[in-house]
Amino acid sequence: MALRVPGTCSETRFVYPKSLKLSPGKGFSDFCFSNVAIRFVFIALHLGLFCIICSHGSSPLHLEIQTHRGKPCGVIRSTFREGSKVKHTSHGRISGVPLSKLRLIQAAFRGDVILKEDPEALCLLSSREYGASRALLALADEIGLSRSIYSRREPWVRDCLAMIVGRVIYAGSKLALSHQGKNTALWALCGVSGPVDVREHCYAAMDRLLERQEAIQKRLASLHLKDGSLVLYDITSSYFEGEYADSEIVQFGYNRDGKRGHEQMVIGLLCSEAGCPVGVEVFAGTPGCQHGAR
Repeated sequence: MALRVPGTCSETRFVYPKSLKLSPGKGFSDFCFSNVAIRFVFIALHLGLFCIICSHGSSPLHLEIQTHRGKPCGVIRSTFREGSKVKHTSHGRISGVPLSKLRLIQAAFRGDVILKEDPEALCLLSSREYGASRALLALADEIGLSRSIYSRREPWVRDCLAMIVGRVIYAGSKLALSHQGKNTALWALCGVSGPVDVREHCYAAMDRLLERQEAIQKRLASLHLKDGSLVLYDITSSYFEGEYADSEIVQFGYNRDGKRGHEQMVIGLLCSEAGCPVGVEVFAGTPGCQHGAR
């Protein structure tokens, strides 16, 4: 709601709480407004303020917050100069309102409040996920995951970390993760500026990761396995759609999910006693369960 002073270009906006107790000055009883009569009271309040401003010319109103006996209240005042003296006039009091709301009303009197519908109001143009990516990358650095991948901080190492963290947060494919650039700060935190190319930042990094697989698994084994310790090992299968010619891995075999008529591959996973993955290997999807850890 707005109150415009005649003959001026200024406009004062006021913000009122749903429940308001107002005493217009000494000699008046406090008014408690119900939800039914609140609109009529607002009109009367605006008319009263209109008359006050007209009677005092261009003297601006301000709200002074007082905290008497721990109960905050707001005093509507105007300041003017009479000769060489600065004087104040009280026009009303606002009580029964929390201090936080009084400060909002005070800001509205100063003109520091902008409505959401105002063209100059702050509006959200875009946003990207940041917190989860930043926290998981910090955790990966803390446990030395990047050093386990490669001792040098090369770009493909950061791409691998982005894929690991992205798998935890988004649980999607590499292609889907490469399309998340506009929704997450993950790739930017990993040093990728501009569009994400799935071939360059995902598939090429996985090729480098495959070259380092044996060295990575040896480091993980030295960190999480001890001589004579218990290890956990299991295998699973993954089936394929379509035709794969001249493949030594994609073959017909026993499928544990009951997917008959599909070629498959077998994956073996080795974990520590605590369940931490240490090694993984892919086998041909031939019949039987003859695959084991080496």
